[in-house]
Amino acid sequence: MRTRTFYNHLTGERTTLSEDEIAARRNRQDSAFILKDINAVYKEGGILSPIDGTFITSRSQLRAHERTHNVRQAGDFKRGELIAKEQARKAATVRRAEGGSIEWK
Repeated sequence: MRTRTFYNHLTGERTTLSEDEIAARRNRQDSAFILKDINAVYKEGGILSPIDGTFITSRSQLRAHERTHNVRQAGDFKRGELIAKEQARKAATVRRAEGGSIEWK
């Protein structure tokens, strides 16, 4: 059976886990998990940006791209965040309309 050794550089501790132990840890909902890099997930080796056409192959490139263009992935929004923004926008529009600064057609 294959094993994998993990090294904690802060404590100097080494931990060796079998494939079964690693799989059991991945299935736990209370633990963190490691995402594969983008070039390993997509068969083309990365993703093509719809914004500027750059080819993104790593998560660090994706974060830099998001910062540059002031965008976020849909999964990065918290639950209810988009709904709250839309409701606030509607409320502001109604307040302006009641004040007479907007004409309804």
